[in-house]
Amino acid sequence: MSHPLTVRLPDDDVEKLDAIAQATDRKRSWHMSRAISLYIKDEHAFLEGVKAGIEAADKGDVLSHDKVDAELDALFQKKVR
Repeated sequence: MSHPLTVRLPDDDVEKLDAIAQATDRKRSWHMSRAISLYIKDEHAFLEGVKAGIEAADKGDVLSHDKVDAELDALFQKKVR
């Protein structure tokens, strides 16, 4: 099932969208749907990562700043050699 959605865009974005639609022989709505789907997928993955991080922190599954700093220093030293 799909739902209609109204989106307001600046004129220059509409012009670019129309150029993309014409160049790809696709409708504006196809490109907007694709763009929104990709955005939603990315934001959802980010929020799931934040949620997992908060849950890990709540369980005490974290590293101290000093430990992370030491591990990064070791990685950089290894890379320099």
